[in-house]
Amino acid sequence: MATVTLYRRDDLSGNVKASDTKLTMGDDGVQRTELENFKLFGGYTEDKGEAENLAKAYESNQNQNTATAGSDPDKDGAVITREQVFNLLPWLQKFAGNDADKLVDAYVKGYIESDGLATQALAEMRFGEGSEAYSRVFVNIVDPETGALKMTETEYLAGLEDFNTILTQNNLAGYAASLGREKYATLVALDVAMPEFAKRVKSIKGVIDMVDEELKAATIATYNDYFASQGVAAGLDEAGLLAVALDPNLNSDILSGRINSAELGAIYEGVTEQKLGLGTVQKLLGSGIKVGQAEKQFEVAAQSARLLSSAARRQRRATTLSAENVLEASIFGDQETLSTIQAIQNQIASASAAALGARRTQTGAVTGLIEAN
Repeated sequence: MATVTLYRRDDLSGNVKASDTKLTMGDDGVQRTELENFKLFGGYTEDKGEAENLAKAYESNQNQNTATAGSDPDKDGAVITREQVFNLLPWLQKFAGNDADKLVDAYVKGYIESDGLATQALAEMRFGEGSEAYSRVFVNIVDPETGALKMTETEYLAGLEDFNTILTQNNLAGYAASLGREKYATLVALDVAMPEFAKRVKSIKGVIDMVDEELKAATIATYNDYFASQGVAAGLDEAGLLAVALDPNLNSDILSGRINSAELGAIYEGVTEQKLGLGTVQKLLGSGIKVGQAEKQFEVAAQSARLLSSAARRQRRATTLSAENVLEASIFGDQETLSTIQAIQNQIASASAAALGARRTQTGAVTGLIEAN
């Protein structure tokens, strides 16, 4: 059992302690840990910095040009700006996407109408005016049976980060990039904690590692042959076997092209720090490129692009080549890019020959290794 120190904008003393195992009844009649109830209904947080920011916002809001609560002209009321809400809840801009503004508006409404109670502001954002947007951002965070939160937003995001880390450590970065949020939300709905998920992954990977290599290769080939018969270049490898074992819906995701497109894009971005165009992704898949081979091909393309672009600058050409350009030329035979590359390479070769002292005739033929006077 651990005792956690809690803070609130009006109580920064650190004197409030809560147990993360002792069960108590919440204001909504649901039994949960003492820590969870303090955070959900008492407005407390484990983050002292967050509480201090909220206190500063509350102290300064009288000077802000925002609406006030109530109709009594003699009552100052509580006010808060949108900018302050974004500072208090940093996940809004990072994670809420197009729903961020709706959630901020709901928070401000709850804050003003309750005369500055953070608990009511959060409640309005979670269960009131912002509930529809909130449910899109934090999928399955609300227990459908009790209507209460299963966890706080910070805990939800920490769980998602752990989920993606577990996948990435097992060579499933592309899977995490494309379906991470969706699959994590499913685990939240099933009340599967991340330590339990990590155990499952380790267990399944252990079984796969024990499988005879020939049988493993035959299984992978069977999967890829099946997908090929459906017109999809799956490029399934050993890491893909783990994903299939973890996710019973993965076959349909592969058939719809969701997995490989995202995996190739994630690998390309990791190598080049640039986005790969969707059209190129689809053409790469159509050409039969394997996900397991992609990283090496992308590294070669990126290095070639850097060398060619550097040479083009020395040759005073207004040309900058990307790894994607090189892929388009080398794999798909893009004539315009091939011509540009050939021109750069020809000038490099010509300059190298002159530097070696190659003697040329008036017609341009190389006749020796010493340049004629």
